[in-house]
Amino acid sequence: MDYKRFERELCSINNLLGSSEIIVKVFPLKPSRGHLAARLSSQNELQISIDEDWDISQDSALSRYLGRGYHEHPLLEIGEDLLCNQLAHHQICPRNMEFHHQILEGVGQAIGEQEKKSCIEYLTHAFEDVIANAWCKLNFSHFKGMPIFFYDQAYLPPSVTRTFKDRIMEILFSPRFSPLYEAFVKINLLAWGDKEDLWLVKRRFTNRKSINTAVNKVMKILNLQVGSLEHKIDILSRNHNWQELAFKFSLGLRSLLEGKPKEELSSDNQYQRNTINPALRKRIVETMYENKRKPSYLTSFEITRTLYEILSPEIPMQVDTQKRGSTMPLVPFNYEAFDPERHSREDIDLYGLAVDPESPFFELINFRVPRYHYDLFIPYKPERKGAFPDICFLIDTSASMANDIQSKISPQTLSLASEMMKHRFYFGEDNYSWSNKSKYHHVLLGFTGVLKWLRSCEIAPYIEYNLITFSRNTLATGWKNYQEIDDCRRLAYLPEFDTTLLEAEVLGEELLNRPFLVMIILTDGEIFNWNESTKGYAPHRLRNLVKPMKPVSLIMKEIVEKNMVSHIQISEGDFKPRISDLTCRDLQKWGAEIHRINDIASLETLMINLTQKAMSPYL
Repeated sequence: MDYKRFERELCSINNLLGSSEIIVKVFPLKPSRGHLAARLSSQNELQISIDEDWDISQDSALSRYLGRGYHEHPLLEIGEDLLCNQLAHHQICPRNMEFHHQILEGVGQAIGEQEKKSCIEYLTHAFEDVIANAWCKLNFSHFKGMPIFFYDQAYLPPSVTRTFKDRIMEILFSPRFSPLYEAFVKINLLAWGDKEDLWLVKRRFTNRKSINTAVNKVMKILNLQVGSLEHKIDILSRNHNWQELAFKFSLGLRSLLEGKPKEELSSDNQYQRNTINPALRKRIVETMYENKRKPSYLTSFEITRTLYEILSPEIPMQVDTQKRGSTMPLVPFNYEAFDPERHSREDIDLYGLAVDPESPFFELINFRVPRYHYDLFIPYKPERKGAFPDICFLIDTSASMANDIQSKISPQTLSLASEMMKHRFYFGEDNYSWSNKSKYHHVLLGFTGVLKWLRSCEIAPYIEYNLITFSRNTLATGWKNYQEIDDCRRLAYLPEFDTTLLEAEVLGEELLNRPFLVMIILTDGEIFNWNESTKGYAPHRLRNLVKPMKPVSLIMKEIVEKNMVSHIQISEGDFKPRISDLTCRDLQKWGAEIHRINDIASLETLMINLTQKAMSPYL
């Protein structure tokens, strides 16, 4: 079918459906799977790619299916049903962003494991498609394009690279669906399909026991095993139950998750497009933070990164009122006769002459010279004074950093403690969690604030970053460019929260033999292996761990003397403060700046100011 005719037909159908908010565009590009693919752009443009050369006669099963009743070209039938599906998403399910997020939440709660988060959007789309397709079948009774679309998803064009095993399987058997997609198709056809639809699509089924068990479980949970199509739609259309139904739907199919299926569902709807919009996602996360709960369909990393971007200090735009630039004389005015003793020949205006009895050139005729000009000031950005130094964060992730900054106020009863916990939001997960009232929370606010400041000054892309955390183990990201800054965030969002030890070998590998760099150290405790004498202050349970460790003071001396180091001591240590006193004295003696803070709320501003001070000589 010619793609231009196909587009005209679909536009006419789209107008009949009254879907003025969707613009249909068709392209003669062969899809990577099937003979038709559709996607919804950010401008609500339904972009459809079709294979104009689809020879239906080559597929005997599809030809027989099309010969059993009135059918148009299968591409047109699929296109029509995709448009109907879009209308159903807009009017029925999910209908608005609120319901879409409820469904996402239900699916996310059922999936749970972080490694399966990539399937949440797919399962959400699948659940919404089941409801939308059932509604379409009731209201557009022909609705034969969707079964053809399902069937066609198993087709791979010859241009697609196949493994040797895939080629052998194609020769021996017709193409088959992946497990999750097979279950999705079976649930659709059991809910609203007829015998002809099942006859066509069943040749794509593997009919594995695990798939059939999951399908039967979902149909039973959703109460769709028996009853008319109207009855099933009545059950599926109860939007106040969608979150619970989505949870049960996903729970039933959870065992079939083997990564995101290769087959496509219908084109994504506008609510799915909105969900991945960064600004909207930021508002969603912020609202859930205010309600002290996390969206289950986002990864812990996504939530934490988004919240710290929101909560960290906003950096005002830097406006330099004293601009540098050059002045260009633009419009000359108020002329006088040329005088060789006062003027240069370059000043002569060749567009006019002056009457002058004392002309050095001609009798009574002289060239003219402008006395003044209207000047044009052209500002320019001055060149930077030099390459910016790289930056390293050395962060204490011992257990005391997770302590609540209000923990010194001891609740008198367990109920009061429980009430206090309700007003906390916990970042991270499991053993790596910390509250929005902890010292570590303010460290991460400062870390994110520094990154914001570097971005605002256009320094961020030109330097490298390293983040080193120390607790029982010392971990480092290695030096990363700005495109890899999420590696630093990931390490920061997995604090160990154990004891306070610092491995000299890691510091040497990461920080020695590097060009001049800026380093910010943050700790609230005692580095037990600072030198040989401090090892004796370690608690008895840690003596065997600390004793063989190499002291870090010597290597820190070399690092501090060669670089710009700022050491921030957050209050006093949890054990014997004499170690932190010794650490601060040594660092100061070697040239580091020492900052002791008791007001944890001032930490973010201090970290930004220290970075600004370090970078300003290079601006």
